[in-house]
Amino acid sequence: MEKYGENGKKLLEANPQVQQIQAFAQSKFGGLWRFLFFCAGCCVVLAASMNIMVGIGEFISPFDMIGESLCSNFR
Repeated sequence: MEKYGENGKKLLEANPQVQQIQAFAQSKFGGLWRFLFFCAGCCVVLAASMNIMVGIGEFISPFDMIGESLCSNFR
């Protein structure tokens, strides 16, 4: 934001798509930062699930699978 200064900020505020995203984030999650935090959490859970599926497909040892499951549950 610093790169474009006030002019860039005005352009973002005037964009209806940006306003629509901010309104959605405010209504469902209580703010844009909470929405972004939720999206990051979804990415972590998806990555952990994919890692477990790869582990099952490659027949990793049971102890490694327990470790992967614990890591995915407590991230």
